[in-house]
Amino acid sequence: MKKQFIKVKDFANLAKIKRQISDTLTGEKSAELKEALTSLISELDASEVEVDEVAFAEQVAELIKKYMSDPEAEVPAAVANAIAKKIKAVQDSIQRTGGDKISQKVKNEIAKAIFTAKKDDRKAIEDSIKKILVENGVTGLEFAEAVDYSISTKWEDLNPLLAKLKRTFMSKFFYSTDAMNAVAVIAKQWDKTSEAGVKKTIQAITTTPKEISTAYAYARQEMNQEDLDDIAEVGQESTFLAWINNELDLHLANTIMMAILVGDTINAAGKRLTKFETIGTKNATDAFTFVAGPATANNPTVSDVRKMCDTIHNPNGLPKVLCIAQSLLTDLSAYTYAAGGDVHYRTREEMAGQFGVDEIYVTDVLSNVTGLHAICLIPQGYWYKEKKALNVSWQDYAENRLNYMKEKNIGGAIHDLLSTAILKEGGTILVTLPEVG
Repeated sequence: MKKQFIKVKDFANLAKIKRQISDTLTGEKSAELKEALTSLISELDASEVEVDEVAFAEQVAELIKKYMSDPEAEVPAAVANAIAKKIKAVQDSIQRTGGDKISQKVKNEIAKAIFTAKKDDRKAIEDSIKKILVENGVTGLEFAEAVDYSISTKWEDLNPLLAKLKRTFMSKFFYSTDAMNAVAVIAKQWDKTSEAGVKKTIQAITTTPKEISTAYAYARQEMNQEDLDDIAEVGQESTFLAWINNELDLHLANTIMMAILVGDTINAAGKRLTKFETIGTKNATDAFTFVAGPATANNPTVSDVRKMCDTIHNPNGLPKVLCIAQSLLTDLSAYTYAAGGDVHYRTREEMAGQFGVDEIYVTDVLSNVTGLHAICLIPQGYWYKEKKALNVSWQDYAENRLNYMKEKNIGGAIHDLLSTAILKEGGTILVTLPEVG
């Protein structure tokens, strides 16, 4: 009796699939099919690109079709049926036109379920969306996936610099400012003759704890029900929901990045984002930030910016990013071929080479701090922790309004020593570059 093929729910779990095929296809005549299937999966498993479910299903279907057409080939019916069901599930959940996951009709129904939730009840919304998927014959998608396909993008990707920071699950870490070439720190050799009976020297490092604390940062919208009715009448619920999600996520991402670079001085006291270590407001060099000054007051040059960027300690060769206002970048990139000639401007890529950085992030928030000209950082050296994210909507029937809010319990701090630097008035004027040890 042939073994029953175990149904595959997750095509990403390729190793598990391979074991199931190996356990199922045990007959001598099915050895060739088993080899073909496992070879295909091994190839996908070794691939560095994302495996596409549709392409995978089509390739498996071709193998099954080939062996089914051969009267001499033994293909367990359970295998063919299981794969056929999976292919159908993929096809049901993916609208071929435009490669979209679910139809606009279903997206609109999902958006409506979120908008018309009677209270902040994730379970009620989840049940409504699952019901919509069932009624429309959409299979192979969980609740979160259905919502993501309808409305979402990665919130941190809405700000290109925030997307480069390192997300951590740690709340506390330790660092040391001891010189790495100090006798108390460096490694030692054991001499079996002269040090017999003597204990090996213990490395003496002084460590300091640093903590990432968090608080809720939020962005909230309120919409008139009459306006939502107009949107629903023309079938644009999902488009509007995608827009409002993007809008709130964008403001969260940009405000967090502002808090990191120059601090939150825009919001009223009590509503400011204060759980992110700010780089640009520092007035003295510390273990994590070098504070440099221009050679001539209020007149930073390319050389000043380059020297500031070069103070960053980067033993692992990680990408460095320069944050600068467009007005200063324009001034520093300007040149003329000859006296009296027209002004030309070097490209951002050329200027990145001049400054010794991998990328330039243009932002005008630097003007929020008086005397601040530029910031350079290793993005991977700045760590942030997100404990929880909330996405809620609720109706206020007393005023016929819908509230929609995105909220994150989040905070961040500089982790890597001397991984940031700033150029500001009053900083250390660099004639020669300091040693970083």
